[in-house]
Amino acid sequence: MTRTTPTIALDLDGTILETGRRHRDLAFDVCQRFGIFGFDSRSFWGHKRQGHSTQHALRLEGLSADDSEQIAQVWIDEVEDSRWLQLDAPIDGAL
Repeated sequence: MTRTTPTIALDLDGTILETGRRHRDLAFDVCQRFGIFGFDSRSFWGHKRQGHSTQHALRLEGLSADDSEQIAQVWIDEVEDSRWLQLDAPIDGAL
């Protein structure tokens, strides 16, 4: 007889942890690395909160298709890096 261990999966992003700062700061940082200054990371985060992909949110902020594709790929590669994860904080009231 095979024993199974119960498994619990939790979605922490946006339910227990506030991740906006990580998403905004990383996008701003990557844009600067690409020589794009004056990037409105708060507006970008608004697009992300509306369900847009990173690449589409960048396009909505006026970046070219090529820049958006490249920046989105770097963003995806780094968004779970511990450097950026340390910016997450519990949502008010979350235990």
